Amino acid sequence: MAVRNYKLIEFPIKRSFKEMSEKEAEKFLKWFVKSIPGRIEIFKKTAQNTGYDPRKLNFSPESLKYLGEWFAKRITSRKLTKNEIEKIESGIPGHLKPHVDIPKVDLSKETLSLCYDIGMYLGETFRKNVKGLKWDFIKKPKNDIDYHKPVLVGGKIPVNPIHLVKVFATGLLDKTYSSHRLREVYDSNIEYYFTKESKK
Repeated sequence: MAVRNYKLIEFPIKRSFKEMSEKEAEKFLKWFVKSIPGRIEIFKKTAQNTGYDPRKLNFSPESLKYLGEWFAKRITSRKLTKNEIEKIESGIPGHLKPHVDIPKVDLSKETLSLCYDIGMYLGETFRKNVKGLKWDFIKKPKNDIDYHKPVLVGGKIPVNPIHLVKVFATGLLDKTYSSHRLREVYDSNIEYYFTKESKK
């Protein structure tokens, strides 16, 4: 179900994270952190317009249960183009191609934008419940999956809340995850990466 009157997020730099210089990645991070309050407010209003009580978005772990239920009803997809499918196929080793199911759909632009907003909210929920966490970006190595992307540091390892939400959304799309998965993601990260030993 598409969300009406929802303002998509607009990035200040159009290049991919892999293509960004370190200076550009730093600029993106500053924009990202500065944008968090405004994007969360946009998301709260959007949720309210769809009958969701924005007072439930109080950065508590329990709020992620309600947020997951709301998001699960609003995941939308788009068909991949022939070029996109061919690009995916070209990255798969020949001996593995017979065993790999190539996806025919991907998350829609609207859903990807919501992933950023909900990822920001998830990240701030971590920060408000675990001392010592802050936003930063991965500077090396270049082959790191989160290279130059905003991540939370201060725990055992850097954690990318945006990526966590994208995986959650993909799981909702192919029905491998339920709406409760978002709260489970929070709990598992608290247990394994943001334990008491990582608090300051």
